[in-house]
Amino acid sequence: MTANFTSCNINSFFSCGSVASSPYSKFFGIPMYIFGLIWFPLLFIISSAYSGFARKELNAYVLVPLLLLGDIFTIYLWYEQLVLIGKLCPYCVSLYFVNYILTVLALLSLRE
Repeated sequence: MTANFTSCNINSFFSCGSVASSPYSKFFGIPMYIFGLIWFPLLFIISSAYSGFARKELNAYVLVPLLLLGDIFTIYLWYEQLVLIGKLCPYCVSLYFVNYILTVLALLSLRE
């Protein structure tokens, strides 16, 4: 499977193609973007399965640990992109922020 990431090559620093083509873009031989393609639909399925029907608390209690796991993983990905590769992928960074926002929303729902 190949993917073309040149559509978000903004400049020499913000370059999805540079990040995707680096040797750090694979984890156990699997391209990192595959994990994102699995992660976000998985979160959607889990949150859909536990939503509504007075199960809001269970939803947050299930999602918060998963989202925090994702947040911890993105810290590694920030390190990988900024320190090891020296470039940022705008698509990737936008998805990190989606995960952070979802974490905050899930934490806020625990307070209600």
